[in-house]
Amino acid sequence: MLVSYLNNDRMHRYPIPEILSDLVKKYSDEIVAIYGIGSYFDKLLPDGWLTEDVDIITVTKTRKMYWQKKSYGNYEVFFGFNTLEELQDEKIFRETPATNYKWAIMDFKICDNSELLYGEDISVKLPELDSIDPDYNDLLKRALYRVEKSLKLDSKEELTKAVFKYCFYVCVYLDDAFHYTSIVKIKEQVEQLVELRKLDKDILEILIECFSFRRLGEFSVEFHVLRNRFLTLVIRAISKGTFHAKMKLDEFIRFLDSTFNGCPNLKRMSKKSK
Repeated sequence: MLVSYLNNDRMHRYPIPEILSDLVKKYSDEIVAIYGIGSYFDKLLPDGWLTEDVDIITVTKTRKMYWQKKSYGNYEVFFGFNTLEELQDEKIFRETPATNYKWAIMDFKICDNSELLYGEDISVKLPELDSIDPDYNDLLKRALYRVEKSLKLDSKEELTKAVFKYCFYVCVYLDDAFHYTSIVKIKEQVEQLVELRKLDKDILEILIECFSFRRLGEFSVEFHVLRNRFLTLVIRAISKGTFHAKMKLDEFIRFLDSTFNGCPNLKRMSKKSK
């Protein structure tokens, strides 16, 4: 039986009940479960966290649907759809990879990473995390894609998303038992890695700036200086092979060519930094 789980005050507030009502009316026969992911549903985030983005994943029985965006008042709601079969079989999932496969499974398997809003708990039906390759290339590309969006739109928020995704990539690479997508857990892990001297403190300082921005709406340092500092850190790590990939400039440019949009602005910045 499908059950709605609105188990705290935030879940009862607009726009969550309206979102669930719309989905159930439209896809009731196909719905296996509806999950909330991302910062809106992050139970560990401090009060005052700034977010107008709501990420909803609907798991369906067999029907494949395009991912969508829709506004609810001031909220921008991103609707993702996966069939249960896609989530159970990585090869099928990769035919239309809207996100990293292991990241997606983490969101369903680890309760701190998501909120079950409606339907059945599918976590026991999914592969064990230790059996899945994290695909470091894919994780790095997704972080670089957000860097590209920050450059293209001159966006502070996109920079914070790039830093969060890059730090997740680094955490997973340095500790394959790290299974959290919560920003708070990522920050705690980076702090621990810096303390253990497995990471330079520069990345933690940048992460703290982004963490503060999402609470206060501003950086304590000039935005472009911070972004350039982050880009320099990333490009240096790639040129030295600090993590999974070691690439010279021409190799890095080819790597960017294989990302979701080719990252033209990031390629120009990388060539200037040579």
